[in-house]
Amino acid sequence: MKQSIEAAIQKIQSAFLPFRCVAEEDDYGARIKFAVFVGEERYENCVSKDQFSDAVRLEGLLDSAKREAIKLKHGG
Repeated sequence: MKQSIEAAIQKIQSAFLPFRCVAEEDDYGARIKFAVFVGEERYENCVSKDQFSDAVRLEGLLDSAKREAIKLKHGG
């Protein structure tokens, strides 16, 4: 299922609750960069248009990114 960059940004930011996540369009819409703040730690990543425009593919990438953010929370 195709989705807009705005929908993808909203999905990325809400995926990391209760942590703070800031996501924004980058490279003229070719990708979205995001940062997740876990206490004093910060996890950064980006997704390309091919990745964020496909809702199912984005979900898989966010699951992996959430695991990385949880590792930060637990000192890993």
